[in-house]
Amino acid sequence: MAISEGTLRNVAKAAYTILSLVAIAHQLGIAKEIEQKASQDRQMNFQHKWINRHCEGDRHRRRVIVADKGWQIDPASIKVRVLSDSKKSSFTGVTFASRDSFVVEGRTVNHGDCFWLFKDARGSLVIAGTYREVKN
Repeated sequence: MAISEGTLRNVAKAAYTILSLVAIAHQLGIAKEIEQKASQDRQMNFQHKWINRHCEGDRHRRRVIVADKGWQIDPASIKVRVLSDSKKSSFTGVTFASRDSFVVEGRTVNHGDCFWLFKDARGSLVIAGTYREVKN
């Protein structure tokens, strides 16, 4: 895949702008403050997959995500999306959020019937998300 001349020009302009801002920050003596602020928050990612066993029925699913030691979660930054779900399964959402942890919940529901040699289709739910942690 070739990169167009316009794309390269845009990348060069963006790099020049960033370098200019860094130079100005150093001249104003605020570079240390900017670097310190940048190192005090970070973007976190998570993914979780729930799958029922055959003939298991529907199940309530819950996952607690806890801030790392020395860090706090910014509850307003929590974003979750469903990557895949089976026919009857569903994602409830973020049901609790604090600076220490948050909870995501859903239901996995099998589809079909179980009898003798036949098994139902297993219920599944896959979610992924991001949130921001801030250094204590």
